[in-house]
Amino acid sequence: MAYSYYARPYYWPTSGHYSVPPRRWSMAPTRAVDVFGPSLAGRDQIHNVYDDMPVSRPNTTGTLPTDTVVFIVGPSRSGKSWLLNTLLRIANTPDSVDGGQESSTADICERRCRFRGMQGDIVLVDTPSFYTFETTDGEETLERWMVSTYVVPCKAVGILFMLNTASNPLDANLALSRHLEAFGRTCPRQLAPSAIHIVLTVADGTNFSTEGAANLVTQLQRQADNIGASICKPLFDGTPETTWEIMQGLLNEIGGEEDRLALRKVILRRAALEGAPLTRQDDCSALISLADVLHERVQEDRGRRDFNDVITLRRAALKLTPPGHPERPVYINILATLLHERFEREDSMEDLTEIIALRRAVLELTPSGHPDHLSSLVNLADSLEERFQREDSMEDWTEIITHRRAALELTPPGHSERLTCLINLGNCLNQQFKKGGVMEHLTEIITVRRAALELTPPGHPDRFQSLVNLSNCLDQRFKREDSMEDLMEAITYRRAALRLMPSEHRDRLEPLVGLADCLDQQFRREGDAELLMDIISLRRAALRLTPPGHPERFASLINLANCLDQQVKVDATLADLQEIISLRRGALECAPLSPSDSDECMLRICFAACLRESYLKLGRQADLDEAMLHARIALASCPPEQYSQSRDCLASCIDLKIQNWISPVHGTGVMNSSTRSSNIKQLIWNVVNDVMKTVPLRLLNTHTGMLCNRTAQLSHFRDSCEYNQLLSAASTRDGQELEAWIRKAVVAFFRFASLSHKWGDDEPLLHDIEGASVYDLIGKTGLAKLQKFCLLALKHDCTWAWSDTCCIDKGSSAELQEAIGCMFAWYRQSAVTIVYLSDVSNSMSLTNSIWFERGWTLQELLAPHRILFFTQDWSLYMDCETSNHKTDDTILKELGTATGIGKWHLQNFCPGTEDARSRLQWTSARRTTRPEDVAYSLFGIFDLHLTVQYGVPADEALGRLLAAIISRSGDISILDWVGQASSFNSCLPIDLVPYRTMPYVHASQSGPPTREGVDPESARKLCSALTELQFPRFINHVLMLPSIIHQINVIKATGASKPPCYVYEIHATGLIPLELRLSLSLQEGSGADLSYILVRPWHPKLPDLLAGDTDAHWKLLERLGKPFNALLLTRLPGKQYKRIAADCIITARVRDLASIIDSELQMLDIV
Repeated sequence: MAYSYYARPYYWPTSGHYSVPPRRWSMAPTRAVDVFGPSLAGRDQIHNVYDDMPVSRPNTTGTLPTDTVVFIVGPSRSGKSWLLNTLLRIANTPDSVDGGQESSTADICERRCRFRGMQGDIVLVDTPSFYTFETTDGEETLERWMVSTYVVPCKAVGILFMLNTASNPLDANLALSRHLEAFGRTCPRQLAPSAIHIVLTVADGTNFSTEGAANLVTQLQRQADNIGASICKPLFDGTPETTWEIMQGLLNEIGGEEDRLALRKVILRRAALEGAPLTRQDDCSALISLADVLHERVQEDRGRRDFNDVITLRRAALKLTPPGHPERPVYINILATLLHERFEREDSMEDLTEIIALRRAVLELTPSGHPDHLSSLVNLADSLEERFQREDSMEDWTEIITHRRAALELTPPGHSERLTCLINLGNCLNQQFKKGGVMEHLTEIITVRRAALELTPPGHPDRFQSLVNLSNCLDQRFKREDSMEDLMEAITYRRAALRLMPSEHRDRLEPLVGLADCLDQQFRREGDAELLMDIISLRRAALRLTPPGHPERFASLINLANCLDQQVKVDATLADLQEIISLRRGALECAPLSPSDSDECMLRICFAACLRESYLKLGRQADLDEAMLHARIALASCPPEQYSQSRDCLASCIDLKIQNWISPVHGTGVMNSSTRSSNIKQLIWNVVNDVMKTVPLRLLNTHTGMLCNRTAQLSHFRDSCEYNQLLSAASTRDGQELEAWIRKAVVAFFRFASLSHKWGDDEPLLHDIEGASVYDLIGKTGLAKLQKFCLLALKHDCTWAWSDTCCIDKGSSAELQEAIGCMFAWYRQSAVTIVYLSDVSNSMSLTNSIWFERGWTLQELLAPHRILFFTQDWSLYMDCETSNHKTDDTILKELGTATGIGKWHLQNFCPGTEDARSRLQWTSARRTTRPEDVAYSLFGIFDLHLTVQYGVPADEALGRLLAAIISRSGDISILDWVGQASSFNSCLPIDLVPYRTMPYVHASQSGPPTREGVDPESARKLCSALTELQFPRFINHVLMLPSIIHQINVIKATGASKPPCYVYEIHATGLIPLELRLSLSLQEGSGADLSYILVRPWHPKLPDLLAGDTDAHWKLLERLGKPFNALLLTRLPGKQYKRIAADCIITARVRDLASIIDSELQMLDIV
């Protein structure tokens, strides 16, 4: 039979040699030797400990129910008798075995003793050795003893397996599993041991190295893991203290019935996972119990393997539950629930398919009239709906509605689940209506929504959504049937919904926009000016709820502009006109439209009309020029049905332009040709100078292969055909259109490609290529790469190319500083970035390249708008036809896998300090040749311009970067790390490794903390004081940190504290006592003598999130009542502090809300 036991971790030294102490107690050294570390007690102390511990007992034939049996198992010469004799001496048992020598390997030696404080005897059994040349019948001998002596269940059973360190762990006859299998064949199933501890012994007087010991334990651990055994930490050396520690460890683990039940569970778990047959009903119960235990562990640490084990165990339990079993529906439901939990994590359609099959099985087992029939219907409908959302199967949808209707029929008025069933059915019918548009469905939806509203009276948490749902349906029917009754009812319900939601709540947006739309329909019929003012007010409120970046901002801008247009027609004011221009300009900037979209065309026509009107009122030529620009764009891209409107808009602008030239209305006059030519030249060079701000100082000309500095670049432009064409054709354009046309031509002329690559050993530098064409050079191995790059740039219509190897004068510190500061902008400005992966063949994935491990390549990935990857033979990666790998979903997925960066950031990355923690995580595993460059390579990512200083310590360079990020953004999440502190400042890490994981977010409490005993006025004062704290910032190397202070008043070491790991219990004001692990020791004590504090870093901007909320102070208090990550500081002279780096996150919990009121707020100076 096979056994499975719970395995525990062990520890073993890595260096040094130790001598084995003598066996006999009388010869024991003054201080016992332990290969795991120094001994804890001298000889005299050991005597004191053991004098009162044991009480011997006389031998008794056979075992008793109150006995604890310890089998000492192992091969010959493993020290079994040695251990037995030492235990008997500890127990003051007068008879030992053979005078302390090894007994015969074929004998069984049983001794009974009792230690003080124990209720039952300890029966020590030295078993015969198996698989030895001295005897071959050890197994038979032990089996006879089992039959004659070991006949009744005992209180607890354990095994001490002995093995000499001089043994060969690869010897099959010494294999742990082989001996224990032999033991298992002799042991009745009901008397199986609860734990197995492996004890290592040494030959008398032998010296051994820990390297050999480590090799032995490595081999032994593999064997132990397979059967669930654990290795004892102390090496058995014959001394009483070591012997008792080994014995006590086993006794602490083994127990009575509870331990045997736990063992049974583990055995069943392995049997289930390995496919062993399980047939007993108690097997099913044990499987379920173990599954529940594992599930609790999964909920704590979200272990994927354990969760899969839970599902496997539940499946095994279900197989043991035959059809007709009363608990079978329950077991199926639980398995379906577990699969659904995994489906939510992994989104596996196989799991969803199995869930649906299980839900159908439950429905069949709970027919109509069964108390669980309703929940079975709802569960199956929910699962089918999840599949429909992914596969859009109308067959599923029809079944969903059928089940939803049936569920509703089972919940008559007054039923607790009727509201939920009404909402679910209404949502399903609404989806069906959106697909088919059948009015019968809409009528039924309205009926269902009305019934749901009746069940959500004022004060009900779902009333807001019920009002919104019904008003949306009535609005749909109004648009179909034009019934004013439906429109007015929809207006009433939307007004009621808005009254239930705070003014700045994001859920207000839908009813806000819906009410404005309904009132707009009413205004079109009645023309009431007061209605228009109401609509404008609602549109302004909607705009406030859609800040820049919000997906509905474009619609909010357009809607408000259109309303103001209506107002201008009634009562035109210049302020309204200017606001409309501002709104339409903002809409153009965020328009999610293609150039040929009819909505964009209409937007440009309306915008041009507003600018034309502004020109008529103010006489600004720039307004008319911009109006003509947008009218021309609209005409060039408009669909046929909008052509005449676009043409008329442009014609009206040109008409005003002609009138201005012929009869100037503002005294501008007509420019003569020489003045105009001079102005055009000046405009061209102004544009050139502006464009060159984002062009590298040196570029390779791909036509000639020559390196050109700034002067040479400008000379090429002055002599080009493009420049002459600008001069000759510019006379046909004017105003902003002329400038836009010039800028487009200049950008096209200076179009350049940039190279991103892993530097090789022999790259050509600036002095290697100056004055010569790169196409003519030979010698350096890196020249071929440079030549191929220039050729590719030329093929991609780039006249210029830039490589960081030869286009920077690294001997000039000023030029190097400028290049590092501008590099992100250069890669962003480049027409295409060519990434050369020298270590990726055509058959490999690009994720295998070292390019993803280098520090500088992060900005070279994020900055370019267009990027192409090439393999080691300069083939386009994957041979795809796309002109930009950032638009290829397959490659984007690979890039996300390799970098951990999301698709949006890969395509639309914006430099800055926002979400700094994520950006630090992206680069935390990257390396640079020069350690300081880890920081300098991030200047562009964070849009920071700092001095480049080579030769300084890497942590100082990184410290300056992190300090700048905190000072600009106030992001205190950068302080949330575990590791070694920087010499720059103790609140910053020495490197980026701690940022590989995101800060731990503590789970919310189960319910809001009680406000009992909290003075509202004191809460308001605290909220105000937090708001008035200054932002965190660095001055030189000192961090000025706004903090909530918790004075530490008690520090005491716990029993687990032992160098080099110190464990302390900490008591601080306002906090629940916590345990803290450090690699440094703290001053213990209590009261004012302690110089330590725990602080909660605070960002004064956080209370702004609750601004305008009448309940803001309570919400802030509740936020402060949640667990937080604290910093441990020690007070220094001069009112400064220093952070003490902990070995783990310090999670602090406040006692209650009342204790927060008395919090001490302060700006701390931390060095």
